[in-house]
Amino acid sequence: MDDSLTGDSGSAPASRIGVVISTLGRAASLQHLLEDLAAQTRPPAIVIVCDQSTFADGSAAGELSVEAVCGRFAAVLPLERVTSQRGLSRGRNAGVAALAGRADYVFFPNDTSRVASDFFARFTPDENAQIVAGHYRDDAGVRRDFPAETVPVSKGNVWRVMEAAMLVRVDAVLAAGGFDEHLGSGADSPWQSGEGTDLLLRMSASGARVHFDPDLEVRGVRETDGLDGAARRRKLRAYGRGYGHILREWDFGARRAWAAVLGGLTLGVRQPGRFSVGDGLVVGLGRAEGVMNRLLGDARRTTAVDR
Repeated sequence: MDDSLTGDSGSAPASRIGVVISTLGRAASLQHLLEDLAAQTRPPAIVIVCDQSTFADGSAAGELSVEAVCGRFAAVLPLERVTSQRGLSRGRNAGVAALAGRADYVFFPNDTSRVASDFFARFTPDENAQIVAGHYRDDAGVRRDFPAETVPVSKGNVWRVMEAAMLVRVDAVLAAGGFDEHLGSGADSPWQSGEGTDLLLRMSASGARVHFDPDLEVRGVRETDGLDGAARRRKLRAYGRGYGHILREWDFGARRAWAAVLGGLTLGVRQPGRFSVGDGLVVGLGRAEGVMNRLLGDARRTTAVDR
């Protein structure tokens, strides 16, 4: 019997890992991620792809479909394709519902994420934690650095957890009510980010703990990768708006909220390898909109992306 699935001889069975991927139709990058999952030395128990491509705008002629990509991997992965209406939170909730009872932990990569073949083999649950958080790295480096530790989830550390690089107990996600479908990319509200932070903060109210594991790493792309100027500004502003909304809704305090607005405005100076000066201005504007709970100026299109 394969010890990678059952644990060492005489030990308790290893935790079953499920994967939920929500996509608006980036089939080519999804295929690369599924290749990575199929190559895992410790295979996932179930992979759920939530296909929202019907609701995406601007598909390229002749582009490979999500359904076709999923079909290619049906023989090498325990993969199921489900559908939902548009919205990252809706897609993730649909995926969690589909894998409930078949996995102990759920991993939420973006459809542009990549993982090494030993990613799941490196994953070690902490019996004192509901969340295991790894590093998320893009071409500008690690997004949030941290030491190895297990601590209660709090307002002070919740921003260190990157959704695309965390594994969470399925029962804890369900007990917390899943992702708020009015938050996150594609949601029917102006608050186009913060859904993962909101979920973790709700879990923290029940005493949830997080284990930070710097040996786990997910590779990805910057949020503005491949976007032209207008689309880039729109997405950064929308994401900033969601960040500010979380600061207000979870009562981080006026000082913390307005410091975040100032921090956004100066991103281009503080992180020149990742953001331009113009990027910082729109991030700061979006954060201010979230903190004030109102849209300013020309905010006519509030969703972060079309596809």
